[in-house]
Amino acid sequence: NDTTVGHWGSEACDQCAAFAGGPSCIGLCPEDGGLACGGQGTCNNGTAVCDCFTGRGGTSCENECPGGANAPCSLHGACNAMATACACDQSALLGFWSGLSCAGCSAGYGGDNCTVACPTSAALVCGGNGVCSAGASGSAQCACSLGYTGTDCTSICPGGLTTPCSNHGTCLGDATCQCSADLTGGYWGGALCDQCAEGWVGPLCTLQCVFVDGQQCAGHGDCNQDAQCVCHNTADRGFFTGTNCSQCVLGYHGADCKTECPGGACFVCSGNGACDWGVAGR
Repeated sequence: NDTTVGHWGSEACDQCAAFAGGPSCIGLCPEDGGLACGGQGTCNNGTAVCDCFTGRGGTSCENECPGGANAPCSLHGACNAMATACACDQSALLGFWSGLSCAGCSAGYGGDNCTVACPTSAALVCGGNGVCSAGASGSAQCACSLGYTGTDCTSICPGGLTTPCSNHGTCLGDATCQCSADLTGGYWGGALCDQCAEGWVGPLCTLQCVFVDGQQCAGHGDCNQDAQCVCHNTADRGFFTGTNCSQCVLGYHGADCKTECPGGACFVCSGNGACDWGVAGR
């Protein structure tokens, strides 16, 4: 058991000892901490070189692969022989990984397995007009910059880049606007969200005229921008008055306030009597 006659083992002394190898078992495998291959591999009896366990490397298996011996290269790449660096997977099947231990997605990729590519246009991620939710926890979808929309952020929102949806709504992925519809943002309508939704008025589209029987201005007038009723006053729509347009103009009667009193509205009953006027009048 020496370097002259070799280092032999087994009962018949016909095999190299566990720590030796090579011709005539003269060679010794590297040690670390007094153990052949540092206890992290086996000595190759044919070559006296260490065959390191998975996740270990180096001449005496003294190095641990990035990511740890139990998950070398985070199981997303191959560790070099010295266990000092990883070659990360780069394929549609295994994913596109990067980092010292291959723990993160390569730039422009996302999803659990880093297999989903971020949308690109003209070789630019998100067309250069947004940020991709990349990484293993990302969706690989674009969050577009103000005024841009679409899968790859190449469409311009209605209303333009500086005032998308007139700043009164949300620009959707199909380049249409979903207008605000609450008291905080106002009730807006139109393709550009640049006008008040039906039934709303005011500079911020947050005002309404008084309701009577479920209708603004009792259904007999129009609501102006100051939320005041402008009552109908025509033969075809009737002659109404009052703050909520629920009364007939003096001299008219009937539910539609279209019928004049005898003698005419301007000279009721020829000045010689009283007319039963008003919405309940006859």
